[in-house]
Amino acid sequence: MREQATWPANGKDHLPIGQMRSGHVYEIIARNAGYGIWVAEEKGFIISRFKWSDNFLFVEHHWDTGPPHGTAKPWKDLGRAPFDYIPLLEVAKGTSSPEIEEKLLQYLNHHQRGDDAADNSL
Repeated sequence: MREQATWPANGKDHLPIGQMRSGHVYEIIARNAGYGIWVAEEKGFIISRFKWSDNFLFVEHHWDTGPPHGTAKPWKDLGRAPFDYIPLLEVAKGTSSPEIEEKLLQYLNHHQRGDDAADNSL
């Protein structure tokens, strides 16, 4: 069962960009997802996005980057994702393999559903 949502201890409505840790999974409040993996070089979160019948990886940028692209407010660090950082960076830049993308989609979709996430190390 998923924990009750609580706001960050900093008294703000999200964790600031300076507190983000590369490769960590965060619960986020965003347009397209509730969970994402932080990639510092992109100043955003890799998310699993559903649009119509398609499910694909997408980068949703941190709120602190400002309009019009800053749409994700992280509020809870869930710890390190079970993936190496280099493949995450490749995913964010659109240069990764389909196999890596599929593993990452499965992992993020497990989080979205509230399942115990599979250990899909890359």
